[in-house]
Amino acid sequence: MKKSLFFLSVSAICAISWNVPAQNVGISNDGSVPHPSAMLDVKSDSKGMLIPRMATSKRTGITSPAEGLMVYDTDTKSFWYVKSGAWTEIGGLKLPYNETVATSGNAMLLTNGHISGNAVVGQAFGGAGISGYSQTGAGGVFSSQSGPGIRTIDSGAEINGKVKIADGTQGADRVLTSDAAGVATWKPLPTAKTAMTSLFDIDRDSYITVPPSTHMVLPFVANPATPAYASYGYDGGANFNNTTHEYIVPSDGLYRVSFKLLLNGQKPPAAFTYESYFYPSLSKVTPGETPDPFDYIFRSWSFEYKAGDSFPVMLTGEATTWFKAGTSLKLLLYHLVNGPGGPSIQLHGGRYSYFSVVRVE
Repeated sequence: MKKSLFFLSVSAICAISWNVPAQNVGISNDGSVPHPSAMLDVKSDSKGMLIPRMATSKRTGITSPAEGLMVYDTDTKSFWYVKSGAWTEIGGLKLPYNETVATSGNAMLLTNGHISGNAVVGQAFGGAGISGYSQTGAGGVFSSQSGPGIRTIDSGAEINGKVKIADGTQGADRVLTSDAAGVATWKPLPTAKTAMTSLFDIDRDSYITVPPSTHMVLPFVANPATPAYASYGYDGGANFNNTTHEYIVPSDGLYRVSFKLLLNGQKPPAAFTYESYFYPSLSKVTPGETPDPFDYIFRSWSFEYKAGDSFPVMLTGEATTWFKAGTSLKLLLYHLVNGPGGPSIQLHGGRYSYFSVVRVE
């Protein structure tokens, strides 16, 4: 009988409590007044508050849950609340995670205050570890106060599309060049100047005689006023000395030296057979070094001809060598005849014979 009366008394109190009009309700063990902004203010320094606890199936089975409804899921061990009609988990970041915001600031900012830690690390097996996209701005912006903005390990870098590298040295017609440490800067394109010269002039009937057993400097001259040379894109020999017949290397670099010589041998006497040897050589005099007047960087030729023979011979040669600025270059031809006396040869002028120097690097 006493138990029944107690139950009825408690029930009556609860019923009266839920129906008593009040601005807010406070539950505490020290009689504290509830905060005016809270409809329900629960206060304790030794106990917590339990909200409804249930399995996932029970949570998702709630019919038409109210916006903001909260429960504790005993299966996921986490709190859940209703947002825009859908259950949303509260707590750690769960993957896959997708969120859309509209802000002029950072949508996400991660800071690691440790001197050796990373703020973000991405790893993928087959895809991209970290991917960025922007409709109008940069897909990714990386910077560092003291180290490199971007560092790749082992695999290198692959860029599909245009590349813009601006470090203050960029400009039109420049090439990216690295130093010994691998640090690259923009530098002007190497000047590729051609010094093309001719014998005397463009006249095809001009000749020069090369006597036997003679080692002579071929008297090339630059003729920038000749239209035919300009049409070939030659610079007329801006660094060529017409008096000494030498080319002065304007700057340190790799140069390609080439020549073409058209020779015409005279008929030998009837009683003799001759063999002529031709040794084109490059006289190279480098500032501060011992002169090397007979640097045979070209191959040699030999021809045999007998009584009644005459011959046109075309000699060509090319070599690529590193020269220092100020180096003097002359083309020489050594004509050696094996036989008594021996005839001279004639060297055609004009475009039939030339001496060329081109900087390639």
